[in-house]
Amino acid sequence: FLPNIADSNWKSDFWASQNVENSHIKIDFKNRLVKVNKYFLRIGNTNGDGPFQNWTLKCQTEDNREIVLDEVSSNNEVVQNRGEITRTINIQEQPLIKSITLTMKGKENGCNDYYMRVRNIEFFGSIQK
Repeated sequence: FLPNIADSNWKSDFWASQNVENSHIKIDFKNRLVKVNKYFLRIGNTNGDGPFQNWTLKCQTEDNREIVLDEVSSNNEVVQNRGEITRTINIQEQPLIKSITLTMKGKENGCNDYYMRVRNIEFFGSIQK
């Protein structure tokens, strides 16, 4: 069992998953549908060390299809920027999204473990319904 990411009593500077392969975060938009065209990540420890460099961003659409929004491999930009990166989603269709899952791939995070360390996630786009 993992703690909630959105927790009003949270006192830490970053959230960390369990040390398991394919660590992930799922964001459910509940009764809303959204369109997303860009996202921002602030990952790694508080000082920016240990950002993961391989990840997949997938969504579940209004009609329950799973679509890969972004797939990243060996991204050195996130390391050079101390764990901060903004990515544009370049897919042909702009689906109506019910939920988004960010999955860390492999141990390439500077710490050689499966801990997914996250300080901030922001999505840019629009709420449709």
